[in-house]
Amino acid sequence: LPVLHSSAALLRISLDQNYNGAQSIVLKNLLDKKYALPYRVLSGVVEHFARFRTDHRELPVKWHQALLVFAQRYKNDIQPPQKEMLKEVLRVHSHYMITPEI
Repeated sequence: LPVLHSSAALLRISLDQNYNGAQSIVLKNLLDKKYALPYRVLSGVVEHFARFRTDHRELPVKWHQALLVFAQRYKNDIQPPQKEMLKEVLRVHSHYMITPEI
């Protein structure tokens, strides 16, 4: 997939307010391609994960894996305030194996 198509898909998924597990699978796979993504897309993905700060349901492993891939691939591209937002998410949603890696 070209980077522009992937960027558009990532942005569209990240803006969707209704979460489902398939989003995590697609996010993980697209983020794992290690594209140089535009800042707007990275910001959208951060907002996607940050939305879960107030969502207290138990999230599937695929969600945690998508967050792990995002953190690993784009840790140098996101701003310190965005990193803090993601840390807040990790305080609410943790996975015993995945969260320590993030």
